Amino acid sequence: MKNRFKEFGKFYLIGGLGGVDLLEVQWLFFLLSFGWFFSELLKFPKETMLRQFLYKPFAYWLGFFTVSLCWLAAPLTVNLKEHGILIPLAVTAIPAYLAVPHMAVTYWENHAKTYHSGLLRRVYYQTGEVGRAFWFSFMTCLVMYFFGNYAPGFPWALPGYIWSSDVVMLQAFSIWGIYGETFVTIFVGCLLGASYFRFRQNQSYVRCALLALSILTALFLFGWARLSENPTEYTQYKCRCVQASIGHNDKMKKENQGANFRKHLQLSSNKASGKNFDFIIWPEASVPYLFYKDHYQLKAAMASIVPPNGYLISGVVREKDETKNVYNSVVVLDEFGKEVGFYDKKRLVPFGEYIPFREFAPSPLKSLVDSIGDFDVGTLPNIIKVKGLKIACAICYEAIFSGDIISREADCDVIVNVTNDGWFGHSPELNQHLRIVRARAVEEGRPLIRATNFGISAVFDAYGRQIASLGVDEVGTMDFFIPKKIDDTIFKCMRHVERKRKIKYNH
Repeated sequence: MKNRFKEFGKFYLIGGLGGVDLLEVQWLFFLLSFGWFFSELLKFPKETMLRQFLYKPFAYWLGFFTVSLCWLAAPLTVNLKEHGILIPLAVTAIPAYLAVPHMAVTYWENHAKTYHSGLLRRVYYQTGEVGRAFWFSFMTCLVMYFFGNYAPGFPWALPGYIWSSDVVMLQAFSIWGIYGETFVTIFVGCLLGASYFRFRQNQSYVRCALLALSILTALFLFGWARLSENPTEYTQYKCRCVQASIGHNDKMKKENQGANFRKHLQLSSNKASGKNFDFIIWPEASVPYLFYKDHYQLKAAMASIVPPNGYLISGVVREKDETKNVYNSVVVLDEFGKEVGFYDKKRLVPFGEYIPFREFAPSPLKSLVDSIGDFDVGTLPNIIKVKGLKIACAICYEAIFSGDIISREADCDVIVNVTNDGWFGHSPELNQHLRIVRARAVEEGRPLIRATNFGISAVFDAYGRQIASLGVDEVGTMDFFIPKKIDDTIFKCMRHVERKRKIKYNH
């Protein structure tokens, strides 16, 4: 038993090393960590009993997700008295939920010879460690895809994102998206692990090592060539993005509402710069008052900073007059305060914007659960056409879902992501969220504007190059021309074909 705890701790620490968020060198930590993990899996004999090894992959992935998602406790510290009780649950239950299915992958990989026959078994074993690496990577990626999209979705700590800090390596997302990149990343890690395994067995390890190096070299050369041949081009649309950097505690105090609103108005003002902007963008829920159809005073105040022939794109909490439903929304106002478009958030954050299975909450947590209200789910497409520009709106959490950021019903010219990461303070979440959103621009081949309340706000062209940014807790504005979109990427074309098949099947 003592040895088992020691092994659990070892796998947990190595998994945590792979989840360390060190930006430019995160890829190195993950590949070394995962390579060691796979080399350990190759040591398991085929007849190993279930209880003898399944705790090891669980420990590895638990460590990986615990470190990657360490920021989950941050929102619960905003109101520590009421929500502090949930901190242990947040930092353990969610990583454990994500780690458990990987035990099944390891079990399948270890017992493939017993439970599979025919072509699959021959391919799996006759190709040696390379075959095992391929199928293990494929099954791991499949599990991550399912739990990121079809189970209560949380596709956050995907290994493919380790390349998001490097715009050159990021270009492969335009071919196969985050899940393809996750497969390739895990496969490279497995090949390095197989090389290490064969080295320890005094066997030839060159083939696996060269294959891993060749894949990384090909990704680099593809990205370098793609960026070299395609400089950033711009449209004629001028834009100002506002970051007021209001801490969440200050944002939630009712007595600060007026000052917070005036701060957005002052930053948005065009008089100091003398520029006429086509669009001014405010972050998610930046308006501290309930927005509804007949709130003419609020609309007039918001419109006061809109330049002639310009528009304000703002995150609001919107009440629908007929039903009194409340939505987390994006609204577009013209210079006269007229509402020319809106979008209501469709993917709500579990336990933040709604409580799953609210009616089944245990008695000790009932009062806590009842203190959190539910937003209603939007139903309309997220494309708003303004001034000849088709804008795809994504509110916060929605931007982490690959292939789902642009509605099926229409294309777009630019993606606007409004979010409020102030809940997470100075935690790693802010950088992670930025890198995830950056990948959407490369996948879709569309420029992306990210407006946040607390940071990090940024503008990316359709290749993921950063055009402008505002750091964490930085008060200011970004003034820029919106970059041009590019031709549809391979990823976008494949997604379009898949959706057409689904529509045809449904009909």
